Amino acid sequence: MRTYVIVGIIISLFVPLGQAQIFKNESLTIQLDSVRNANQIPGIGVAIITSDSIQVACAGTIRVHGTMPVTLDHKWHLGSCTKAITSFIAMKLVEEDKISLTDRLSKVLPKLRRKMRKEYRKVTLFDLLSHRAGIQPYTQGIEFLMVPEFEGTMSEKRMEFARLVLRKAPVQPEEKGYVYSNAGFVLAALMLEKKTGRTWEELVAEVFRGMGWDYWVGFPNRENRYNPWGHIQISEDSIVEVAPEDDYALKDYLAPAGDLSLTLADYASFIQLNLRGLRGESNFLQSKSYEQLHFGRPNYALGWLNGTYSPGGERISTHDGSAGIYYCHTMLFPESDFAITILFNIANRNARAAIRPLSELLRSQVTKSAK
Repeated sequence: MRTYVIVGIIISLFVPLGQAQIFKNESLTIQLDSVRNANQIPGIGVAIITSDSIQVACAGTIRVHGTMPVTLDHKWHLGSCTKAITSFIAMKLVEEDKISLTDRLSKVLPKLRRKMRKEYRKVTLFDLLSHRAGIQPYTQGIEFLMVPEFEGTMSEKRMEFARLVLRKAPVQPEEKGYVYSNAGFVLAALMLEKKTGRTWEELVAEVFRGMGWDYWVGFPNRENRYNPWGHIQISEDSIVEVAPEDDYALKDYLAPAGDLSLTLADYASFIQLNLRGLRGESNFLQSKSYEQLHFGRPNYALGWLNGTYSPGGERISTHDGSAGIYYCHTMLFPESDFAITILFNIANRNARAAIRPLSELLRSQVTKSAK
């Protein structure tokens, strides 16, 4: 039996979560400020997660040219870490026998079959959620220059986007066996919508409200100007805030691939469910479902990258997300019973470079002792 000793002073109980407790770590905040100042990052939020506790800390400001500090009540944009949530919801529907991972896109959405290339007719939900369908990436702004503006309901927009995507030639898998695709997750969301009769947005609302998680679809400062603003680096020494009214945005129909915002505590609670599941606990999902989500396919499973961590060769699952103006990094170490997440309101080179030292700092907060 192992126990885990958290290094550092833990101040004040923040929120209870079932058997878990969420704490604010004030000593860690001081160290975050050092990293933030060294890398010119406006705001940082971090969490250290174990099966029975969550430590959270934040530092900096919601805007680079403002003075309002980031707090534990603020929402952060998850970018492509949203894919893990879409997969999480899909797996719940699988457990409820409302859809199967082996269901084919062409059978669930027969109207698309007539227009899709024949290479896509055997594509399954599992293929889409694990990036094995060969769908064009749509990860760069330039790919949308030839995409028209779609009208109608959100599901109708996704259907029009699907028709366009499925007429394009498939992409050959990379060396690791998959081709990362935002478009593929839009197609997966369409399958969930068709099988349930509810939009992806409605499915998210049902799950999150049941969990008591506070969320927003889109950049967080568009819900509330007092949430962290995203930032863009326009020159070596100039960072620009992206205001709520700015035109910079993801296409709304891409939300299942990367457009959710959550508070630090609620996102950490989501990660804790996954960590517990990987350690054998059935909670919102059965333990075997978490195993499939994180490790059901090599390199990239269902919304999660996976591999081994050196030294020691321990299994890990991880994901990064960014729509260009925020950044989210998450890593789970199930055998060691901890996970970390790092959130920024900027996604420039300095922020990405700060991920490694911050990860090392957070991992150093957790020490194992045999008992």
